Amino acid sequence: MTSAELLPPAILKRTAVVYVRQSTQSQVMTNLESKRRQYNLVDVARQRGFVDVEVIDDDLGRSASGL
Repeated sequence: MTSAELLPPAILKRTAVVYVRQSTQSQVMTNLESKRRQYNLVDVARQRGFVDVEVIDDDLGRSASGL
């Protein structure tokens, strides 16, 4: 049984969302493996059967403490 078979078709019709998060510009520049792994979650979602995958990374490198 594949992982896509474990998820109901109604779920797979939804958009999967990958939220890439690093709190500081320093983390963005130095934690390359973390960033790579987070972006690789797009491939994981597609392997699980999701067709529509949205990446949210607009606040990459910005701390929420400054809001």
